[in-house]
Amino acid sequence: MNKTKTYIAYIYVTYRPDTKEFYIGSRTIKNKTPSDDFRYFGSGTWVKDMYKYGIYIKKEVLAVFSEKEKARVYEFRAINHFSKHPLNRNIHLGVNVGR
Repeated sequence: MNKTKTYIAYIYVTYRPDTKEFYIGSRTIKNKTPSDDFRYFGSGTWVKDMYKYGIYIKKEVLAVFSEKEKARVYEFRAINHFSKHPLNRNIHLGVNVGR
């Protein structure tokens, strides 16, 4: 019996539909698809605050990758692109890639 674990990485945006505030993140999962990972919304401070105060948020998958490093590059670029957007709730620019 072959019990190969399949890992995939995906980039998502979590957002508040009422205010349009958003958080961009990445996640690596094994033996499932991003749609199976519907309970995960992110680990950032803003996301945790939304949970804490019971504020409704949604998540959309932006991209799926078979390699974690490619996902990290995409995440870094996406967060950097929106770094000065007033509704962006990412505190950091993302994972340091390529070093």
